[in-house]
Amino acid sequence: MNVPCIAVLAAVTFAAAAPSQTNWFEIHCGHTSFTSRGHITGPHSGDVCTRVPAEWFSSVGGVWDPGSLSVVGRVNGMRLVLQDQDAITQEPFSVALIAEDSGMPGQPDLLQSGEYLRVGNLTTPGGTNGPAAWLLSITFTTPFDGLPADRDFFMACGLPANPLWPADGLSVHIGRVGFGDDPITGGVTRTNFACSIDPAGLPIIRNYLDRSFRVGVLTQAPLLQVGASLSPLRTNPNDPQYGIAGIYPDNATACDEFAFRVRTTGPSTAFVFGNFTPFSAPVSWGPMANFCLPLVPLPFFVTPVTIGSGASEGEMNVSSLCTAWGRLSFQAIDFAGPVQFTNAAGVLSQ
Repeated sequence: MNVPCIAVLAAVTFAAAAPSQTNWFEIHCGHTSFTSRGHITGPHSGDVCTRVPAEWFSSVGGVWDPGSLSVVGRVNGMRLVLQDQDAITQEPFSVALIAEDSGMPGQPDLLQSGEYLRVGNLTTPGGTNGPAAWLLSITFTTPFDGLPADRDFFMACGLPANPLWPADGLSVHIGRVGFGDDPITGGVTRTNFACSIDPAGLPIIRNYLDRSFRVGVLTQAPLLQVGASLSPLRTNPNDPQYGIAGIYPDNATACDEFAFRVRTTGPSTAFVFGNFTPFSAPVSWGPMANFCLPLVPLPFFVTPVTIGSGASEGEMNVSSLCTAWGRLSFQAIDFAGPVQFTNAAGVLSQ
């Protein structure tokens, strides 16, 4: 059951030794449609998740680790937008990173061994009677270095049972691609980006094609996301769109433009490169982290993205020429501090 979302009341940080700058990786359309427990009923506890498909993202959080002399997928914390239907009653919750089920591609691994990480013993900030929503940042005392470079993973929030739902109980804000904004045309195989896990329910897992929960990871690595600067023919209230519509831009009928967003510490300039192919296997370039684009054919230069002094992100729009270009992959080189690659991000331009 979904209920109306409310505006974020406050940004709350769960304390730990945080690095000076962390970048928020999320797959979100930029506006919140509602708040949701997925298919988890009030009397049940479970997880709501946003899937990070290896088909569309590679080497998220990739940084060079001098101790192991290798590139690791580093997560310094997690961030989400959580809503409580009655804030006066504080409730527990957890955050987790869950692996892909090796026997069921695209599905979360339900075994305890399938959890890369779970941080519990977290409690909502509380408040007065009635609903409240918070932007919550949980920073790990010790970074987690096990994020996979080229496999799916799931960014999750664990919700407790509350039989009073929807009068009380926790949920996570969720974005949905509306019919007027959906660039995915018939015949294209869609990717599920959101799911919910109800261990006591049937089905245990339910997938959602057009939604993404607003839960993500914090990393010191620079981040690249590709979006769609939407045509006036469509009605998305937030533009550019870095969620699902950004992964499936419509360059044939609606004439979307490409948009590139880099999250890193400013001042900096990141140079974006592309290729008309899927990702290649990540290759370590030492302190520059992983390179994920094929070298044959050679990547082409797309655009520079400028991040201003004191800023944490910058973006640049690039005309699509209204051409359905098919599968493209992009990666940027960031010059903030140590020169290194961002993650790679892919789109299906149609």
